[in-house]
Amino acid sequence: MVIHQIHNHLYINSGSLYRVNQILNFIPIGKSTWWLWVKTGKAPKPIKLSSKISAWRGEDLLKLIEELEA
Repeated sequence: MVIHQIHNHLYINSGSLYRVNQILNFIPIGKSTWWLWVKTGKAPKPIKLSSKISAWRGEDLLKLIEELEA
């Protein structure tokens, strides 16, 4: 398990799962933009926890943030 600090007080644990509202705290975009990024492949595909609940791996989010900052 690796925890990375994003900004001054936000942390992403590479071994955790994150819901879209949590992700928007790390990546300052709107919810509809996030879902567009997922649809077009700019953001990673979610893990379906149920028919209505999606989550993303912390390690995938860290990789995306590194790519966005490059």
